[in-house]
Amino acid sequence: MARITVTIEGEWEEVRNVLASLTERPSPEGRGKERRAGPPVAGPEEVVEGGEWTEGQVRRLWRRLSDDARRVLKEVARHPEGIGWQALQQALGMRARQVGGTLSSVGHRMRGFAGLPRPIEKVTLPEGPGYRVHPSVARVIATLEP
Repeated sequence: MARITVTIEGEWEEVRNVLASLTERPSPEGRGKERRAGPPVAGPEEVVEGGEWTEGQVRRLWRRLSDDARRVLKEVARHPEGIGWQALQQALGMRARQVGGTLSSVGHRMRGFAGLPRPIEKVTLPEGPGYRVHPSVARVIATLEP
């Protein structure tokens, strides 16, 4: 009988997201197929550079995010032209360090989404630096619960 021991450390949100990703089922396309010798086959989440996010990809990323990361993305997505750094902090009631750390966690969750544009990007607004959510991501986020 196989025995596996796993240690997961971190904040509860991180642990919960890791546990959720461990229980994800493989896609139906991948079941029952044997891997043949030859060039690597692109996985279901790999796309060509500059591609668009699909609804399924956004939902998979969303499940991997902490509640704070979801709050940040949801708030930024409400502003299609972008939201200034100061305005974002005020809207969320978070300090700069908290928002920055949360945005960093989104980048870490991008593993497995090679070739897709970043879901959130830095922009320069008339009032200064800010952020904007990629339009294909924003459309799906608008339908999701934080």
